[in-house]
Amino acid sequence: MASVALFNDPLKRQREQAEKPENRLFRRLLTALHWFRQSFSARANEDEAIVALAVAFETLLTDHYGLGAADGFVAGSASA
Repeated sequence: MASVALFNDPLKRQREQAEKPENRLFRRLLTALHWFRQSFSARANEDEAIVALAVAFETLLTDHYGLGAADGFVAGSASA
């Protein structure tokens, strides 16, 4: 049992580090920059560039959805 606890300990620390707000923000910024750069790729056609820019902006402007967020979307669409 002790060896399992030692094995899981580094994974737990990685998850805790990943959940820090500044780490989440940094990851989102890097992801957005990646998609922004993809929109200017020589291989991207106009449609791909538009999608890449949309993903870049969505990455910047949205945070991960918490538990129950989907319920709010369903409830909001039902009242419309």
